[in-house]
Amino acid sequence: MQSKFQTSEQYFPNTIGNEWHYEVKNSSGKIIDTVRVQIVGSVITPDGKPANIWVYNREYSFFYPDTLLITVQNDTLKFYRWISQQPHLWYYYIIPFTVDNSSGVYSKDSISIQAGTFEAGFQVLNYFSSGYAWFVPNIGFVKLHAIDWSPLPFYNEYWELIYYDLVE
Repeated sequence: MQSKFQTSEQYFPNTIGNEWHYEVKNSSGKIIDTVRVQIVGSVITPDGKPANIWVYNREYSFFYPDTLLITVQNDTLKFYRWISQQPHLWYYYIIPFTVDNSSGVYSKDSISIQAGTFEAGFQVLNYFSSGYAWFVPNIGFVKLHAIDWSPLPFYNEYWELIYYDLVE
């Protein structure tokens, strides 16, 4: 099936106004939180690239809101975190994804979640934390397993997309 989106910016939806809602479960499957992710504005990164501001709001956590800056340029998707009040490159992906274990893309398959069934989901290394994430072109990250092994606070969470609204 031919996608209606053809550019890197559309492959990875990074448009102000986009919004995703996730249900968060703990390792025993109990719902522990919901997360609302919104793209709320734009800034220039320290290396002079335009980036959009992604805000993560958790319903039941004092650690949030959290903010990332994300750029999509040519075939590179970059994530910046705020450290000492400055954005610093955290990690990046090369897009579009192709299955290649050495690049952290492990499989491509259909995936069914609360927000729908998608035919082309990629299982990728989750650079947010240890674990895996599932990415669907033109939708974004639809599912992830996040593990933090540091002593405090330890977490082992499963996020699943329950709703999304993308600006076209």
